[in-house]
Amino acid sequence: MAESVVSLTYGTALYEAAKDLGKEEEILIEIKQLALLVQAYEDFSEFLNSPAIMPKEKKEAVKKIMQPAFSQEMLNFVYVLIDKGRTSQIKKIAKRYIELYDKDRGIAEGKVFSVVKLTPDQIQKFETEMSRLLQRNIKLENRVDPSLIGGVKIQVGGKMPLRPHGPSHHRALLTAALRSAATAP
Repeated sequence: MAESVVSLTYGTALYEAAKDLGKEEEILIEIKQLALLVQAYEDFSEFLNSPAIMPKEKKEAVKKIMQPAFSQEMLNFVYVLIDKGRTSQIKKIAKRYIELYDKDRGIAEGKVFSVVKLTPDQIQKFETEMSRLLQRNIKLENRVDPSLIGGVKIQVGGKMPLRPHGPSHHRALLTAALRSAATAP
């Protein structure tokens, strides 16, 4: 799904501002916390997005809720979102910030699809091998896909850079070997 221009613009602006201040990691933690906050507390999200509540009231409430745990920079950013009526985009803005943060550090996120849930050790082994092959730091999330016959399918950055050998690969090799044996004199 394509991200909105709003989330791309605000996410990029926040990342660039954090970079200028040398606070990329601090703001990363805070934007993740903010995204979790609006996701976990539907009432808080509805409050921020309500056109019936004046921006001044929203800012006062945000200050009381966030001030002890969030930096002034993050509070100011939320104030801008309130003033511009963009608080509904917080989760998408956070996603964009994380993408830029990871890109600058050579980190790529991906998914490893398997028939059964993988152990953390198995996921770590796939991350290590994919990092070696792609020459980037790969972080994988496991997704169970019962439609797979066996093996795993790995997707990094929306693409499948390689498909480790599963049953379909072995079946294709066996079929090719049988065909070549059948035509041999």
